Amino acid sequence: MNIPVNEMSVLEKLDAIALIWDSLSVDPDSIPVPDWQRDELAARAQRLDAGEAKVSDWDEAEKRFDQIGK
Repeated sequence: MNIPVNEMSVLEKLDAIALIWDSLSVDPDSIPVPDWQRDELAARAQRLDAGEAKVSDWDEAEKRFDQIGK
């Protein structure tokens, strides 16, 4: 497959990404997940279950992100 990515506008590239993502999300079980990611997710879940992890809603997280670099 030869897609002229260098000739595409940013909007065309974003549209292509959306199309690809939509096609992948139809069958998420077909997407390979490396063992290290599974291990990290299990460790995070364990920290949550043990009450050792702090969680935030999106608004709180967005405020913290905005503070980075200020």
